[in-house]
Amino acid sequence: MSKPAHRIIWAFAFGYFAFYVPYSAIVKLVTAGARKANGVGLLPVSLLTTVVMLLIIVTLLGWWKHAAWPSRAVVISGVGVALIIAATTLAYTFKGISVILALLLMRGGVLTMAPIIDTVLKRRVRWFSWAALAASLIAVGVSIYRTSDHSVTAMVLLNLGAYLTGYALRLPCMTYVAKVDDPSITRRYFVGEILVACVLLTIVPAIFAVAGVGALRDGYFDRSLTTVMIGFFYACLYTFCTLIYLDRRENTFTIPLFCGSSLLAGITATYLLHRFSGFKGVSAGDLAGASIMVIALLFLSPLHHLDEYVRNSIRLLRDPRTRAAVVTGSGPAEAVARVYLFVCSGNTCRSPMAEAIANAESAAMGAHIRIRSAGTSAKAGEAMTAEARTALELLTIKPHEHASQQLTNELVDEASAIFCMTSKHRDAVIASRPAAAAKTHTLNPAGDIDDPIGKPLDTYVDCARAIREHIRVRFRELGAGVA
Repeated sequence: MSKPAHRIIWAFAFGYFAFYVPYSAIVKLVTAGARKANGVGLLPVSLLTTVVMLLIIVTLLGWWKHAAWPSRAVVISGVGVALIIAATTLAYTFKGISVILALLLMRGGVLTMAPIIDTVLKRRVRWFSWAALAASLIAVGVSIYRTSDHSVTAMVLLNLGAYLTGYALRLPCMTYVAKVDDPSITRRYFVGEILVACVLLTIVPAIFAVAGVGALRDGYFDRSLTTVMIGFFYACLYTFCTLIYLDRRENTFTIPLFCGSSLLAGITATYLLHRFSGFKGVSAGDLAGASIMVIALLFLSPLHHLDEYVRNSIRLLRDPRTRAAVVTGSGPAEAVARVYLFVCSGNTCRSPMAEAIANAESAAMGAHIRIRSAGTSAKAGEAMTAEARTALELLTIKPHEHASQQLTNELVDEASAIFCMTSKHRDAVIASRPAAAAKTHTLNPAGDIDDPIGKPLDTYVDCARAIREHIRVRFRELGAGVA
């Protein structure tokens, strides 16, 4: 993943903010302003507009080619999305509930879920994600404590329960299925989730309307342009927030970013309602919460990159190639490029899995590293074993097109660091190239990574997991950089 692609999540956050401002402001204006529209009555037309717009967005993106029969996880996630969409609009329609209070109630619960889901699914949570999560929760707490708007009724809590249930259904499924490096898998999930949600948002309100829910029935005859605009803006903000969630980084990173964008949008909407429609303005508590939320966003980027820049600068200053580049005038790419080489026996199982995992980790961290693999007794041109490919896929890592190669002195000389699966592999490297001893290590300093060849798939998966954990440790030790 290139750095520009890696940073595009911030463009998604801005798009989400840009559409959330008019969405939340219009919902509050039509339900608490002169029109005094019934909140439930807004749902039929706004939901149908959202459905139509989401289908149009998928068409404009050209992603229908990724459509497939939804898996069980995608169906569950789609049910969660339907709950979220309906509950979000209702949250802003309750009498006495401001835009900011509605946001605070919703976002506090989702923020709490993020590290729980990451922990259960054994995803790595980095320090700046923890810092941003803590700052976000403090921001929510400060804003709730300082607000004088506490008109929370049983219906408000019931709707909040539906909203959080939607996220409790959606986030684990999304994390397990779709937060991966393979764009086709992510897009297939995106399209499948939308299709399930669209079916439910079309059919379920109609069933309740026919069953006698008067406000819903009357809502189908709502001809107001503002109701259509609510659906339009929601479809757009939904697209951007889902693209934020689908970033492969941990939920403890993506959800504070999503929450920060929406809280700042809510404060902007509140200011606009106050300025142009006479609503209550932004309070000191809201501003205090917003200030802390800005700190949370700064932890996500760019503050956490400072240590990356410092470590990389120190590493480069210590690197003799950098000093040589200064003397000879060679280009910066030549000076900073690093090559990590992974070595096993046949180069069809452990080392190619390590190559794929290291490529995924370095891409996620925005590191400037080339990853290679080779075998001490490899037969040239053989593919990665089917079990190794399956193990990588189960770890949501896309296998690469692999052809085995024999370890050569040229590969050893090119490498900045060499990681061997066993001590025997390390001995073989050093025996052929004694000068490489200082940069040649066993991947696991405490022992060997056993060969899973001929063993069940579970053994391959355990091996891949062990390789991934050791690679993460090695990357931290070598200052590979973080994203």
